[in-house]
Amino acid sequence: MSWQFYCINGNSPGRTHSFPGFFPEVCFWMARVAGAVFLLGINHAGAVQPDRAAVLFGAFSNAFCRVEDPGMCVRADQHGAPEDFWKEAEEVEVFCDGAQSSHPCVAPSAVNGLLKNFIARHGTDWTGNAYNDDCMWACIAFLRGAQVTHQTPYLEVARRNFDRVCARAWDAGEGGGLFWTTANQSRNACVNGPAGIAACLLYQAQGHKADLVLARKIFAWERSGLFDPATGAVSDALDHDGHVNHWASSYNQGTFIGLASLLGQFRDAARAADFTWHTLAVSGLLPDYHSSSNNAGFNSIFIRWMVQYARAAGCMGQYRGLLEMNANRAWQVRRPVDNLSWSAWQSNTPPTLNLRAWDCVNSLEVVESVESAAK
Repeated sequence: MSWQFYCINGNSPGRTHSFPGFFPEVCFWMARVAGAVFLLGINHAGAVQPDRAAVLFGAFSNAFCRVEDPGMCVRADQHGAPEDFWKEAEEVEVFCDGAQSSHPCVAPSAVNGLLKNFIARHGTDWTGNAYNDDCMWACIAFLRGAQVTHQTPYLEVARRNFDRVCARAWDAGEGGGLFWTTANQSRNACVNGPAGIAACLLYQAQGHKADLVLARKIFAWERSGLFDPATGAVSDALDHDGHVNHWASSYNQGTFIGLASLLGQFRDAARAADFTWHTLAVSGLLPDYHSSSNNAGFNSIFIRWMVQYARAAGCMGQYRGLLEMNANRAWQVRRPVDNLSWSAWQSNTPPTLNLRAWDCVNSLEVVESVESAAK
């Protein structure tokens, strides 16, 4: 299977960008050692691949992944605390990236195990979660997990939750857009970008025109309400009183880039990408959102959709140097004792700190994405 990234133009899918598949010459094995899961890429001759992504995924799995009935889970920290709903969903997506890479370092069985455990912990109806953005991240994780595992039930779970959350969150009375929470106080980029991406993925999977129509409506609302085409900045939210919170983050820049790219709106994607690199980044390094915070893994979201956009638009050469700078820095700051690399790339990973899984996903994502793009 290969990662299919459609650019949707006009009334039907346009160019299909296929990122070659995940088992041409590579096989995988998972070893359970003292309750930890190691994911190692093995080539056809049986030699361990000396690539950095495999090293970082192996370190992450050893530190945070646990084998638990009925599958595998990612724990929040090295002491084994339970992970938050939305962070767990995004960590599943990082594993999907590793499985769908042009040089895979994650087995599909690992993604399957993570999704099974997500269901065991959170069920198949997520509408009890008041945060609509959380639910959309889980939908994306399950849609991509269905691609990786070929398991249709994951697609069906995503479909049901997407429809239910859109029904409660869409603001039909004030020009559209999705509310952030069930309190219906603000319409935020943090939910509209992921929802639009989920709608595009559903359209790709099932071909329902209504999903494409909704994706375009969401994009049109976000572009008119939160995006500044002159600068490329994506504002955080439009409050119920009409006030715009202009705070910009790599999370919201990334999901806007992703949705714009999926809809073939490359000019807007380029503006949002350039704003991130020229305004949010510091001397080329993506912003530090501080470890152990809700925002620590934001850069992983930007990197994922930045790379997908650059591939789709054929402009990887324009951004490769910046991506490689960040990947090299993420690799350099890892700590020797366990090869974990945190999100604060301006300094070395502290040798004794109890790291959180969410602190480490940026490094996984940027190293895997850059290595995949180079092969």
